[in-house]
Amino acid sequence: MDKKAKGTRVWVNRHLWCIAALTLACSLFYYLDAIFGHFGWTAGEDALGKLHDFQGLVFFAPVVYAAYVFGLRGALLVALVSMLILYPYAIFVASYEDGLYRTSAFGVILSAVGAAIAMLRSSDEQRRRSMNELRSLYDLGKAAEESTSIDRFLTSAVRIISSTMQNSEMVKVRITVRDSTFESPDFVEHPGRIKESLVVGEDVLGTIELCSDSKRSTHLAGCQTLVKTFAERISGAVRRLELEQSLKVYSEQLEEMVEQRTRDLKDAYGQLRLLSNTVKSSIDGITLADMEGNLTFANEAAQNMWGYTFDELIRMKMPQLYAAQEAAFLEREVIPASRTGVWTGELNAVRKDGKKFPALVTTSPVHDDEGQTVAIVSVHRDITETKSMRDKLIRSERLAAVGELASGVGHELRNPLNVIRNCVYLLNMTLADTADEETLNTLKLLDQQVDISNKIVTDLLNFTRVRPPSLAPVDLNSLVNESLTWVVIPEDIAVSADFTPACPAVMADAEQLGRAFGNIISNALQSMNGSGQLKVITGVANDHAWVTFEDTGCGIPEENLDKVFQPLFTTKPKGIGLGLAITRGLIEQNGGAIEIASQVNRGTAFTIKLPVIEQGGKPV
Repeated sequence: MDKKAKGTRVWVNRHLWCIAALTLACSLFYYLDAIFGHFGWTAGEDALGKLHDFQGLVFFAPVVYAAYVFGLRGALLVALVSMLILYPYAIFVASYEDGLYRTSAFGVILSAVGAAIAMLRSSDEQRRRSMNELRSLYDLGKAAEESTSIDRFLTSAVRIISSTMQNSEMVKVRITVRDSTFESPDFVEHPGRIKESLVVGEDVLGTIELCSDSKRSTHLAGCQTLVKTFAERISGAVRRLELEQSLKVYSEQLEEMVEQRTRDLKDAYGQLRLLSNTVKSSIDGITLADMEGNLTFANEAAQNMWGYTFDELIRMKMPQLYAAQEAAFLEREVIPASRTGVWTGELNAVRKDGKKFPALVTTSPVHDDEGQTVAIVSVHRDITETKSMRDKLIRSERLAAVGELASGVGHELRNPLNVIRNCVYLLNMTLADTADEETLNTLKLLDQQVDISNKIVTDLLNFTRVRPPSLAPVDLNSLVNESLTWVVIPEDIAVSADFTPACPAVMADAEQLGRAFGNIISNALQSMNGSGQLKVITGVANDHAWVTFEDTGCGIPEENLDKVFQPLFTTKPKGIGLGLAITRGLIEQNGGAIEIASQVNRGTAFTIKLPVIEQGGKPV
């Protein structure tokens, strides 16, 4: 600081010496004619005397110099000194009477010119100061726009304000915002300082201070308004940067939240898609219904299971998917139970085309986030094949039981029956001439019952000992005709035959097919109770030949149609229910199939389908 102050003093002294030297030179030039006259140089005196009125103009030089360097006071002081220098010449040397007046007037002119020059200089300095201040305010605004942080802006603000002040080396700036301080290098607090608060609304952000290194605070004179303007601009810029930084932080947080939500939504969409594909790919029918049982969703398996489209299903209720006898049960038991818990059971479903199929159904409630039941989900599985396999298993178990019965009892029964038959024969021979008619009828009835018992034993043994078929080409029409001759047909039963001419041969065992046809014909005759009509029809369709035995007997109830081929099932007072079971086994063993259609009190029709022989001699 001492070096700077010393430098300032040297600068001032240099100008003073210059003004003094210039004034002395002007004085010598002004008194030059008098000096020439004193030393007797008349020509020089006369020559300069003629120009003496203009010689005083040289004093404008020190006055203008002082006005430009020191201002109005300096100009007036030099003008006064100049006038005092001119007075001796006017008193002692000048030859004109108004010399003092002219000298005084010239001094006034010098003062006026000095004052004008000083005012022009002051105005120019004020203009330059204003331009500098405006430039600094512009630089502050530009720094605020370009700065990405408050620290960077305030560092620039300190530099800009320092460069704006006169004698910027002497003026130091310090800005304090919140808990951060930014200051010029070598900043030292000084009593002669200017301090303004950085205020936005009612919020005080900090302060701005300007201090001078000089012992005098003249460098800060007149800067109070400028500092206040700086404080206002800095306050607004700091608040804007704070808001921008807050907005940037909030924007970054918002972007992070959006990205996280996007990832969460993507994961949730992936899980939802996986769940949707799982439901779509499920082989079980899955439906969703509201609390009243109205369907709202059905997957593809459910649509294929019932044969309805999605739009058709969502306009239906759960009971409409099942048989009429199940609807009331669904309304009364299943739907109420599904609102609170899980229900599982087997129901008879009905497809769009009217065909029925067994379905294993599991229903359960669907809860929302608050635990309230909002829907009922149902899983349906077509168990037709499962039930068929179960029936086949039951049938196999029954067959095994019949086999054990036949093998264990057949031989044991046949020996006593043979003994009874021999005894009846011996009684007939012994009592042939002496027995009355009633005794003979009794013996005849006993012999018939032995035949019936033998047939039962034979059926049992045949059922369990069916030999493999000996396949050979068979003429179906001839075999049916031959089978009709094996059975005694009552007189009141009419038999009609409608055979397709040139019916292709079938590859089968003629003896086994004949037994099967004979069993069907016998059942038909028994169902008509001695009177009625038996119609036999043959035909060809696609790759098989068929024969139908149609009677007008009592018919079979619908609930028994699936049971007539089961072993040991019968509704007749006589027999043990093996005839149709044996018949089915014989036909299937020969590569055929048997179908039944019946109406109570209208009659029954059995249709047997057998593969025909191709040109190469093999069955289709």
